[in-house]
Amino acid sequence: MTPLDFAAKRDSESASWTRADPEAALIERISWDTWLVTLPDSDDVHEVSLHRDHGALNGECKVRETGEQCPARKYRDADEPCAHLCTIRKALVFNDEADDGTTIEVFERDDVEVAAADAHIEEAMADGGVRR
Repeated sequence: MTPLDFAAKRDSESASWTRADPEAALIERISWDTWLVTLPDSDDVHEVSLHRDHGALNGECKVRETGEQCPARKYRDADEPCAHLCTIRKALVFNDEADDGTTIEVFERDDVEVAAADAHIEEAMADGGVRR
C-alpha cells in the first residue's frame, strides 16, 4: 500500500484538504483505526481507516451504506487522500476529539497487533491458563 501524501494535498490547497473540517464534521471512532465521518455538506457517512505502517500513514475510505470505495478516491488517484481522510488527519494534528469524546489518535499497526496478542495472553492467564 502506498503511503498517503497529506502534505501534497495541504500544499496544493486541494478541494479535499479545504473541504476537510474536523470541527464541523461528525466523527465517531468504531475501532482502533476506523472512524465514521460525515462532512457537513454531505448526507453520506464514510468509514475511514487510518493507521501508521512503519511510520507512514496508510488508509482507505468507503461509503458506509454501500461499502464502495469513496467516489473521490475511486474516480481520481486511489493513493490520494479524500476529504474524509484529510478530516481525520487534520483532527490528529490539532488534537481534536471525536463526537463521542475520544481523542483522535492514529496508531502504528504493529503496536496494536502486539498489544492485542498480549491482551489475549493476559485473558488466558486470568482464566487459569499457564504462561509459557
